[in-house]
Amino acid sequence: MLEPAPLIRNRVRARLGVGWLRGARGPAFLALGAAALLVLSLPLSLPAASRPAPKYVRIPATMLAKSASLGWSDRQFVQADRLGRVYLLRARTLEIFAVTASGALKPSGQLSWATRTGEAAPIEEAALSGGGDVWVLFSKPNHLEVFQSGRRRESADSPWLVAGVAAPAGDPIVSVLPGVMDSALATGTRLAAPPSLARWDGKRWTPFVAGGFGGRTRTQAGSAGSRPGVGFLEQMRAEFSRLLTGLPDGSLWVADRYAYRVRRISPLGAVRSELVLGEGKIAWEKRSADEWKHLEKLARQGGLAVDRGSLSGVRAAEAIRALTVGWDGALYLVVTLPGGEIALDRFDPGPSRLERVLLSGVYRIPGTLTLAAGSDGLYLAGPSGRLGLWRIDRQTIEDAAWKPVPEATLDGRALAEPVATRP
Repeated sequence: MLEPAPLIRNRVRARLGVGWLRGARGPAFLALGAAALLVLSLPLSLPAASRPAPKYVRIPATMLAKSASLGWSDRQFVQADRLGRVYLLRARTLEIFAVTASGALKPSGQLSWATRTGEAAPIEEAALSGGGDVWVLFSKPNHLEVFQSGRRRESADSPWLVAGVAAPAGDPIVSVLPGVMDSALATGTRLAAPPSLARWDGKRWTPFVAGGFGGRTRTQAGSAGSRPGVGFLEQMRAEFSRLLTGLPDGSLWVADRYAYRVRRISPLGAVRSELVLGEGKIAWEKRSADEWKHLEKLARQGGLAVDRGSLSGVRAAEAIRALTVGWDGALYLVVTLPGGEIALDRFDPGPSRLERVLLSGVYRIPGTLTLAAGSDGLYLAGPSGRLGLWRIDRQTIEDAAWKPVPEATLDGRALAEPVATRP
């Protein structure tokens, strides 16, 4: 069992608008309505829609049937170091497995706690440093555990709400939600407006990217996707949920989860570029009957009840599911297309080109995916072992007939079409 997060019982001073939750007691109301976020933050199966025109070619993603993780029901996270060695972390036991070329899992150690007392919130995200020696584990709403060389190095509680984590050079960098922990206010901590990204250096938290991305305020940055009639909590989740992937030099790629916006962040926290597809807006979709049933089931599991009249009838559709930097320096993104297809996008920052292929063999997986770049290909892990682990072969990726994605811009300028070579 994991050690308890000291601030897991704290509450957040924020406008929640969670009247749709009934019967919550005790720790069910964590920071910023973490019980509500537990229900709302789990991505749902999207309604079926017509498939897009067969514009892009398909490449296979192979499920690793030899992987022992297929029988796990608990969370798993796939990560890789800068040498392309791929590891799978099992959240419940903190066991680490090296993924072999044959698809088998070879035991490669276990993260060890110096002390264990009580229980902790479930691990929501895990990040491995480029050097492969530091693991950072994140539990809602604001708790981090840092392990080095397999041993617990330290824990850290952010004064802000946390939405995602990376550890490009070993120190944790987190994506911040717009809320401050009551515990930070009670101790007299002087805080400015929440930054977009914050860094923990082992002693204190400092803003890594202050204010909004690209010089815009957070409200302005998210206003393009605002929708009247959507509750505060749902709107906040859609606007500020982000995915992070780091590079060994300390730089980052940061992607909006519910809008196609991806930013390159320098090791010093400067926004270097912004890649946008279309207008980069949040897409809202009507909840299906099956989704309402799914919400009610999740609420019952948490001892809550759902009042449909108090919850918005729409929800944000996921755009970017996972991302990582490949062996070639390109950024790879697993994305969900409007028609429900799963695609693999590749952005090459050299020629500034965004290309796409469709993935076959990968079904619509609910929950948070993780993506890692090994020396022999890309590895895609479902949120739990029973939801699968796939490999997309490197040679297949390099030989694929990638096609450009239209309406993509970099820093407001349209991306150039690739120049056709003569036969």
